[in-house]
Amino acid sequence: MQNRVLADIKVLKDAISNRKLVVFAGAGISVDAGIPAWGKLIDEFKKDISVPDSEGDYLKVAQMYYNERQEKEYIDKIRSVLGVNNSVANGIHKGIFDLKPEHVITTNYDNLLEQVVSAEALPYSIIKEDKDFPYSSGTNLLIKMHGDIDNVNMVLKEDDYLEYSISHPLMESFIKSVFASKVVLFIGYSFFLILILRLLFKP
Repeated sequence: MQNRVLADIKVLKDAISNRKLVVFAGAGISVDAGIPAWGKLIDEFKKDISVPDSEGDYLKVAQMYYNERQEKEYIDKIRSVLGVNNSVANGIHKGIFDLKPEHVITTNYDNLLEQVVSAEALPYSIIKEDKDFPYSSGTNLLIKMHGDIDNVNMVLKEDDYLEYSISHPLMESFIKSVFASKVVLFIGYSFFLILILRLLFKP
């Protein structure tokens, strides 16, 4: 076990030195900043609509809420539960950039990573949707692959995932290239979600 850990640390150090490290950041990095994890949001959806007890598919629950309550209530609910405007970046967000990754990819809707980029004047272009790619400056990117709550383009419900390849072709292509050519460090994800992401974006 110790040998494996040492080997992994060496891989990360080499990736940093060779500008090959990409950090993939999930909801877990923002929990200590007061932003609930995905499951909490889904539970709040369930409180407002009739959902079968047997329904455990988060994407379907979000879709059911959207279909029943429509876009405005759906967006308002997400904003209310996540409370993102009241949150401040913590040591985890700052520590991610201390690793000097070439890129940071996140599935989070909040702006906590952007807060660090702004406060420390870091050379990362923020990509919230496909149309941002041509306007990026420099080689370092902060990719918000599931959208941004201020842009109201969050990927959350079932239709969003089914249509991802069509609505986010540049984003998907970029992420596939990352898995093919970089060392990816996952932070803030369960092991199950890591497997799902790797299957979705394998080259």
